[in-house]
Amino acid sequence: MGRTIIVWFVVIGAICADVSMSLAGSSTYECVIKTEYRLEDNGLIVPVPKDVATSIGDRFMVDQETGRIMGRVTDNKIAKEFRVIQRGDTNLFSVVSTYWGGTTDYLQINQFVKTSEKPFLLVFKGFWVHGGTCR
Repeated sequence: MGRTIIVWFVVIGAICADVSMSLAGSSTYECVIKTEYRLEDNGLIVPVPKDVATSIGDRFMVDQETGRIMGRVTDNKIAKEFRVIQRGDTNLFSVVSTYWGGTTDYLQINQFVKTSEKPFLLVFKGFWVHGGTCR
């Protein structure tokens, strides 16, 4: 009986260690949108007026392993495909999401910036351009 309990403690301990290692190893950025621009028909990229900009202050999460983006405004779960195209630990992190309607989103996080907040650029739905920071 005592030996069975010890074996169970070892098994449970190994499972807990494995789970905690996988959680510690998961890398997720949390980002906040600080600026919102729009591509006009004449080719200009113009700021969206603050009283109209609906995304400023919104947050989203980015899984660095899969490229999955989760958030209220920005969420690629309905994308046909999303993938990490650059995973540089000290350079850039970038994701492309392609949708069935033909649109492609692009997210770039400048990991090389020496501060804890890393700036990002997000081209969203083909004509929105967001900027902000990620942690």
